[in-house]
Amino acid sequence: MKKKLLVVDDNPEIRQVMRRALEQAGHDVIEAADGHTAADWVEWEHPALVVMDIHMPRLDGITALGEILGVDPTMPV
Repeated sequence: MKKKLLVVDDNPEIRQVMRRALEQAGHDVIEAADGHTAADWVEWEHPALVVMDIHMPRLDGITALGEILGVDPTMPV
């Protein structure tokens, strides 16, 4: 069964590499360029896992983690 995963990174090249690798492993992939968008995607799509960069502009990964867990406290990040 395919799992939906969320990749969060401000670098589009890194998101693309991660997307390719995860899709080749059989997963559906959603991308976000910042922590705010990641929290929105968690609320809308309920991915099975979030893979996130820590150093991002606007909202760093640690702060975004708090927002994501506020939406879904059981979300693996």
